[in-house]
Amino acid sequence: MSSHVLCCFGEVRSIDKSSRIARQILEEIQSGLLRPGSIVGIGEDAAALRNASAPTLRKVIRRLIAQGALEALPRGGRVPFPKRLERNRIALIRRCDARGKTIHEAERPRRFRRELELQALRMNLSLEIVGYAGEDRFFATDGKLGDWKSVSANKLGMVFSLWDVREDAWLLERAVDSELPTAVWDERPQGGMIFPSPKLRYFETSYSLDAGRNVARHAVESGRTRIAWISPFQGAHWSNARLQGIQEGLDGRAKLVCQAVESQFPLHREPEVESSDFWFDANRMRSHLGAPLEPGIDDIVRRLGILLARRTLCQRLSSLFEDALSSQADAWILANDEVAHLAWDWLLRKGKDVPRDIALAGFDDASHSQERGLTSIHFDEERLAAACLRHLTGPREGSKGDVVQIPPLLMVRRSMR
Repeated sequence: MSSHVLCCFGEVRSIDKSSRIARQILEEIQSGLLRPGSIVGIGEDAAALRNASAPTLRKVIRRLIAQGALEALPRGGRVPFPKRLERNRIALIRRCDARGKTIHEAERPRRFRRELELQALRMNLSLEIVGYAGEDRFFATDGKLGDWKSVSANKLGMVFSLWDVREDAWLLERAVDSELPTAVWDERPQGGMIFPSPKLRYFETSYSLDAGRNVARHAVESGRTRIAWISPFQGAHWSNARLQGIQEGLDGRAKLVCQAVESQFPLHREPEVESSDFWFDANRMRSHLGAPLEPGIDDIVRRLGILLARRTLCQRLSSLFEDALSSQADAWILANDEVAHLAWDWLLRKGKDVPRDIALAGFDDASHSQERGLTSIHFDEERLAAACLRHLTGPREGSKGDVVQIPPLLMVRRSMR
C-alpha cells in the first residue's frame, strides 16, 4: 500500500515538474529569449540546465511539438520561424492630439515603432501607424479621420502602444469585442485593468523589479557600498518598482544610505515630463510669433530652449542632489537617464569626478548615454517587437491575462565600472 502511495506521489511530482518546464520554455519563446530557429535539446546537459531528467525533458519537448510551439528535430525541437503571410495588415495604435498630430514621441516608443516596422517588413506584413485621439477618433498617417470599425477592418491583428494613451480601457474593450489578436505594450504608470482574453497578450519591459536588481548588483560588484536612489517621480509605479528592485539587489552587501525622492512633477508620466520640462518645442515659439522661423534660426532657438530648460530643471533637482551628496554615497542610481545626465553636470560643477568620487547609473539607455558613457538599463524594444508580432501570427502561448515580461539588459559603461 505504501509503495503504491509513493509511486502515485512520484507520478504527481513528475507531472508537476514537466508542466513547470513546459511553461518555462513557452515563456522563453514568448519573451524572445528563445528566438526563431533556436534549438531546445533533449540530452543530459540540456536536462541538467533545467533541473530535470532527460526522460522528463523529452516528454516536454514531445508535448510542445504536438502543440505546435516547437518544430520536430531528430534530437529535440526548434522554435519555428513566423510564417510569411501574404497581404495581411496590422495596425499600431498610439496617441495623437485632437487634430491628428503625434504628441511628443519619447525615445523608447520611437525605437519600438521602428523595430515593429522593420520586423513587420521582414515578415511581409503591412504595418499601418494610427493615431488615437480618444472618443472613437483615429487618424491615419495621411491625416484622414476614422473610427474603430474602419481601423480594425481587414486586419490580421493590432498592436497597442499604451505609453501615453488616456482611454486605454476603451481600446482594450474594443479589442476584446472584436476578437482580433492584440498585442498590448503595457507601460501604464499606475498599472491598469487587465482584460482576460485569449486574443490579448500584455507585454511589459520596464515595470519588473529586474531592472533595479541588475543595476544594484552591478554597483555592489564594482565595489560600491553606499548607494543613493534619486527620483523626482515618487509615486509612479515604474519608479517604485525600480526602487524595490534596487533594495532587493543590494542583498545586505551594500547599504541604501539615501532616498532623495519627491513628487514635484504633478504628472507621473515620463514622456509628459520630457515634453514639458526636459525639452523645448520650437513649435511653441512659432505659435507665439504667428509665423515660421527663418531656416537655421529654428534650430538655434530650439537648442537655446533646451539649454534653458535643462538649467531650470537642474535647479529644481538640486535639493535632491544635495541630499545624495551629503549622505556620502559612493554610487548614485537615478530614476532615468535624463536625471542622471543632469546629476553628472551638477557633480562636475561641484568638482566631483565620475566615477572616481561617485559612480552613476540610470535607466532607459537614451541615445546620448552611449556617447557619454553612462551605465544604464536598456529595455529591449527589438525583443518586444518580435514578441508582439509572434503573438499576432501565432501560436499563442500563455493563459488569459498573462503579462509577459521582456527582460532588461544592463549596459555597463565608464560611469560605473
